[in-house]
Amino acid sequence: FKSHSPLDSVPIAMKVIVSHAPEEGEGDIWRKQVTLPKAWLSHPCQRLKQFVVKSYNQAHSDKPDLDPDAWHLRCETGDLREALGEEDLVAEVLLSSDEVLLRPGVGPARAAAA
Repeated sequence: FKSHSPLDSVPIAMKVIVSHAPEEGEGDIWRKQVTLPKAWLSHPCQRLKQFVVKSYNQAHSDKPDLDPDAWHLRCETGDLREALGEEDLVAEVLLSSDEVLLRPGVGPARAAAA
């Protein structure tokens, strides 16, 4: 018989919802479901932020590009409102189906709960 490694239960990918809520009166909310590859789960959230900013900029080519250094990610799922640290690993701070918002301002290097 073949034994199963604990990694067998790790999902192949993680689906999260990413969004950007503009300031009041500045347009519609941008929202997108994203499937993160399994390899991204062991990478810092900074990589996810770069991807989200790039996706937003591509979807809003008629507007000035957002500068990734001027934004941070926050997990806002249910009652949770937690800034994600740039150095936090994706798998340590996110669960599948979490909602991740792009928020103005520089975020922490590490999340408070990490």
